[in-house]
Amino acid sequence: MILSALSPAELVNVISTENANLLKTVKGIGLKTAQRVIVDLKDKIKTGAASAGSTIGSLGGMLSAANAQVQEEAIAALTMLGFAQAPSQKVVLAILKEEPDAPVEQVIKLALKRL
Repeated sequence: MILSALSPAELVNVISTENANLLKTVKGIGLKTAQRVIVDLKDKIKTGAASAGSTIGSLGGMLSAANAQVQEEAIAALTMLGFAQAPSQKVVLAILKEEPDAPVEQVIKLALKRL
């Protein structure tokens, strides 16, 4: 179910930044389950980093903690406006890849243009 809502690169990013709130948005995943998935897979992400290099490379690098917060807030705002979760995540990630220092407001404006 998680992989139907997030791409493997997005899942690696969510686990490495310990973003339980974003993982919690997947249907059927609550806060405790999200935290457990992160704890269980965090070590595997670090040890599998060499083999997952192509996955991480496709993401364009890992998002910083500040970008993870911007991403989370922008996705929450878009879903509150009625946009679907998965497309919102993909658009926000694409925007943050292009403009990593963009504030939340700018990310939301750009995402609204693309959705």
